[in-house]
Amino acid sequence: MRVLVIRFVILLLSLAVLPGCGKEVIHSKAGDLEFQTVEYLDRYPKDCLDVSPGCSRAVEGYEIVVVTFRKLKTEGPDTADPLGGMEIEDLGAVLRGPDGTEDKPFLFGGGPTEMFVGFTPKEGQPYHVLVWPGNEDLRLVRP
Repeated sequence: MRVLVIRFVILLLSLAVLPGCGKEVIHSKAGDLEFQTVEYLDRYPKDCLDVSPGCSRAVEGYEIVVVTFRKLKTEGPDTADPLGGMEIEDLGAVLRGPDGTEDKPFLFGGGPTEMFVGFTPKEGQPYHVLVWPGNEDLRLVRP
């Protein structure tokens, strides 16, 4: 019985520190956003062709990191503008690497139920920290 309790406690502790397992919420001008995924890409959108309009490709030595959130409130008068009137400069968010470098967002968007933010940090870093003013830092670990 004691071993079972210890395993349960270890499971709870691991869930508390793994991104995406808890309910990490960012408070923003567009509303409360629950963390969903982080993707490390060489281009965005991830399936685009280099010759496609709207295809962004990472510069050599860098990658595109896209963080996706689920909007917790998807109805009501304030959702007529899914981004809450925000411009990319309004985010204030940065992606901090383990070496202390910070990258500002280069893209963001969304719809009634989700929002995403993209950054272009140096490639190959084992983790990043999403720093969004007024919120706790969110550690994003490479899968």
